[in-house]
Amino acid sequence: MNKVIKILLIVVFSLTALLLLVTLLASPVAKSYINHHSEQLIGRRAELQRLRINPLGGRVKLCKLTIYENDGTSPFMAIDTFDVKVRLRALLHRELNVRHLVISGLKATIIQNGNQFNFASIIDHFSSDDTTEVDTTASKPWDLGFYNIRLSHCKLRYNDVQRGSKWDVKDINLEVPGVYFSGRKKTNAGLNLSLADGGELGIQLNYNIESNDFDLGLNIASFDLANAKPYCDDFVRLSALKGKLDASFQATGNLSHLLNMTLQGTLTIVDLSAYDIEREPFASVARLHVDVNDIDLGTNRFNISKISIEGLDAVYTQTVSSSNFARLTVPKEAAEATDSTATPIETQTADSASKQPMQLLIKSFLLTQSSFTYNDLTLPDPFRFPITNMELSATDVTLSSTNTAHFKATLPGNGRATIDWRGRIDNWKESQHIDLAIRNLKLQQLSPYSVAYLGQPFTDGTFSFSSQTVVQHSLLNSENHIDMYRPEVGQRRKDVDSALHIPLKAALYVLKDKDDRVVIDLPISGNLRDPKFSYMKAVWQTLRNLLVKVTTSPIRAIGNSLGMKSDELDFIDMDSTQTEFTSKQYYQMDQLAKLLQSDTSVLLILEQQLPSPANEAQLERTEALNQKVKQHMSELGISDRQLIVRNATEQPKRPRAGYTISSQLRPDRAQ
Repeated sequence: MNKVIKILLIVVFSLTALLLLVTLLASPVAKSYINHHSEQLIGRRAELQRLRINPLGGRVKLCKLTIYENDGTSPFMAIDTFDVKVRLRALLHRELNVRHLVISGLKATIIQNGNQFNFASIIDHFSSDDTTEVDTTASKPWDLGFYNIRLSHCKLRYNDVQRGSKWDVKDINLEVPGVYFSGRKKTNAGLNLSLADGGELGIQLNYNIESNDFDLGLNIASFDLANAKPYCDDFVRLSALKGKLDASFQATGNLSHLLNMTLQGTLTIVDLSAYDIEREPFASVARLHVDVNDIDLGTNRFNISKISIEGLDAVYTQTVSSSNFARLTVPKEAAEATDSTATPIETQTADSASKQPMQLLIKSFLLTQSSFTYNDLTLPDPFRFPITNMELSATDVTLSSTNTAHFKATLPGNGRATIDWRGRIDNWKESQHIDLAIRNLKLQQLSPYSVAYLGQPFTDGTFSFSSQTVVQHSLLNSENHIDMYRPEVGQRRKDVDSALHIPLKAALYVLKDKDDRVVIDLPISGNLRDPKFSYMKAVWQTLRNLLVKVTTSPIRAIGNSLGMKSDELDFIDMDSTQTEFTSKQYYQMDQLAKLLQSDTSVLLILEQQLPSPANEAQLERTEALNQKVKQHMSELGISDRQLIVRNATEQPKRPRAGYTISSQLRPDRAQ
């Protein structure tokens, strides 16, 4: 018996000594093997300073591990400490149970060049060329559990060579209580990290691998938008993007149906500035805030509680060849290249969204303390028009129903503008109602356009404009009212070939009333479905017709504005043989005298129609009648400067006894 006990003690002692020896030798042997055979193990050169292995406890601890790039000299990844402990007994039950996994001081550099990454060779090294399928139906599947995962003080650098994008992420701190791949529990993971350029990122994830349900919380603080600029280049061309982003969102859904995900949260951007490819600023925002009540990507529903924009400052500059907004457009070739590289998820998103019409609701939209500058450099004189103190408010904005909005702003020279809008967004040609009012705008502000189109600049005057525009079923009806006080124009510009050659100064003289006002009503109508229809073209055409009418027949223009009949302004029936004027003839001459007195810039021409051929006696009678008409008009206060009474030089085929009435602007007032 004693002999048996003695043998057992010797065996136990020997086994214990062997285990101790294996434990002591495992670490240095494994360390040496790793340092000398790293390329066979992972396909890259690696250096390990210290290794501790506890076979009995299932624990491995590596210290100061460096893995190099393919060149063998540039570091790819370095780890201060890698500590992992595995429950060995669980392996007997086909379960990998990692009790803890700690990585400290990780430093890694990821380089992307197109579709290639600098770690691709490591993945390729572990890829097997054996395509034989492994039958796993007869064996029990492995349960995988990773507990107490911790990353601390880690740093990550990302460099996209083609896009020129560089991201530095520092102080990555990750704590995951457990990640389970057995379908029996939920994963709960938390990530907190700091960005090198400032900003914090926090992620909290709950995930059930059996159902694929997830609940993701995302918090971003002071994220520098300059980091996102390279990824905007696929959609808009910018030279620089600045600003800070704060966001807090909660996303819930299922990975098997990712497009059915729902979102809630808030987003805030401050000090946003965007520059075009010419390095010119085109838009900036002091603060943009969005409250998302509910976004359901599966049903394409967007329920936004609030959108508020403060301090928007935008600039639109039109040049002969292009505009600063056109420079933002990505070339067609680049856009097609981007579309061709879309991932399956991106394609799926687009296809799914197209199946459902967008349901949009914005409960409140508010724009305050904003400005917009319009620059037109296509004119002989550059036009600059800043609009300041812009405010826009709207509630319950939708795509499929009638919306209302109110806008007001300050114009140059303390002018004012207001717009009240009621209409649809989805099919805007079906229903629109717009009330526009402009008050106290200095006409000098519009001089670049008056020079370009009419050849003369405005030198004085105040301009007001009101418009009521209604669109129903693509038919537009617009009532426009122009009110100008004391409009004055300068000399015609000889260096400008204006679009319209009209004596603007003379036209204004005709149009002015006794209070030095010009009041014009411009009705505009048309079919919006007609590709040739243009609202601004119709406005200018109407103005042109009015000015031509005024300058070629001022008496008719003035008379029509006062409600006189057209036939009273065309002809005076009068026979050279009559000795006295009739009551109608007296009335017509009195009305013409009043019109001439109301505007002294008009020259009235009365031409007596002669019988053909006319004998000497008839000519004497017509001349006597001319003198009699001139005498009566003189008694009414009309001087020779405003009146010409003569015989017609050309006779119609069927002459009519009397005077044809025509008018023009006095030569001394026509320029």
